[in-house]
Amino acid sequence: MKTFVSVSLILFSLLNCHSLKKSQKEKVWGIVVERTVPDIYFDSLKNQMIISRYIPYFTKIYYYKNQVLLQSSYPYRKVNLGVLNEDEKQLYIDSLSEENRYFTFIYSNQATTGWLCDSNNVKNGRMAKKDSLLESQWIVASQTYDILKSSDHTLVSSNTSKDGTITEQYRLKDKVDTSMTGSLMLVFSNKEFGPFEYSLAKDIEQQKKMKVIKMITVNDARYVPPTNTFIGRMELSYELKKIAITNENEIITMFKFAEAALQ
Repeated sequence: MKTFVSVSLILFSLLNCHSLKKSQKEKVWGIVVERTVPDIYFDSLKNQMIISRYIPYFTKIYYYKNQVLLQSSYPYRKVNLGVLNEDEKQLYIDSLSEENRYFTFIYSNQATTGWLCDSNNVKNGRMAKKDSLLESQWIVASQTYDILKSSDHTLVSSNTSKDGTITEQYRLKDKVDTSMTGSLMLVFSNKEFGPFEYSLAKDIEQQKKMKVIKMITVNDARYVPPTNTFIGRMELSYELKKIAITNENEIITMFKFAEAALQ
């Protein structure tokens, strides 16, 4: 099933450490990317996709010298579906308890490997190939996708606040699947986010010469061809924020441990 925004919408440009000043290199910088996505299951009796809830995901990105630290959390359920049908599977999944799990990956742009941990404990880690691992993460995705280029769109409104923040609202219709319509909200800012380059929508930012700090897409309710499956209104949101570093020594220790382990 296609939606206007998928995990591949998040656009990430890696840190170019050589452009940083020495004073910036010695400091820990951080941002957090917050996204909210729907948890969807299929009701075969009604031929309908059901949105049971919206799940928040948080990924923190720290920079220190020539290293990058990705730190994500996600909900996890241990599932054994066996021979259950689709409706029984969902009832079973809903009955399971949920726990938060963590993912940490530390690497430098110059290296081919990084240090991977399945928790926030950097000492319980292992070496992993950088490129293949990053490609599997939603936070690091293709920089070629442009939601406005892939959709016929109309600018509905544009408002500028006193601090210079610009909010734009668009109506969208997918160019391939014309049954898919919706809306897009983009919030632009001139604020600096530290000595690194990160984009929620790189092509759009380059055209606007401003940073996208928030993006909300809405898919209108529709019947999905060719099965005529119904799916209700669906909203996906992404937001970029700076992190106030309160545990700098702890983070630097993680960077140094990974650096030593990779040598």
